[in-house]
Amino acid sequence: MTELGEFDKHSSASDLGQPQKRSIFIFLFFFTLLVVELSQREAKKTPPNVKMKTTLQRASELLAKLGNGQIHTMTMERPLKVRKSSELVGTKRSKTQVRVVAYENTAKVLAKRDAGFERSETPSGYEITGLENFKGKVLRGVNSRDLHLNLAVVRGLGSEFIVDGGPVEVESIAHELLSSETKKSTPKVEIDPATGETLEVQKWMRPKVANIVGLDLVTE
Repeated sequence: MTELGEFDKHSSASDLGQPQKRSIFIFLFFFTLLVVELSQREAKKTPPNVKMKTTLQRASELLAKLGNGQIHTMTMERPLKVRKSSELVGTKRSKTQVRVVAYENTAKVLAKRDAGFERSETPSGYEITGLENFKGKVLRGVNSRDLHLNLAVVRGLGSEFIVDGGPVEVESIAHELLSSETKKSTPKVEIDPATGETLEVQKWMRPKVANIVGLDLVTE
């Protein structure tokens, strides 16, 4: 009777352990799948230090191409800015003729310096910490940490909108876009105090280094 009682005791303990073993097995199975998935995602990410090094190399290459003030046609590409409710995916491709200029050498800053005003080494919202070797031609966004070039605009050459691999008329997707994507800029003007004549103000742009996909020297 004692042996039978011992058998029943061990049998009952064994039966109670089966559900627990199944639960542990299921947990370990899905936990392993989760670990594998996270590992694969991390492997696809570019480490921040590598990304920064790559971007700095790209900035150096672009400056070497731009030379010392020569005019170049710059091509930029970036994702479309769409409304929150939109599922549209596309690219905006823009072309602009530009010259590279150090911020501290822009006409506006030089004029303030000549007039006795204190001048900032960088425009508002940017910094040059760690970028001193670029002499103000490369700036970093304070909040975004993205690198930008400081460029004088010679003239705009227009933009096109790419959806599904081909260009589309902006009117056909305007309802999907933020208003800033379709807004046309108006040239700023100033009045010459000496002559009263209207003067067009030099335009500047600071595109992300990562968005610049082409630079071609203007020979004419």
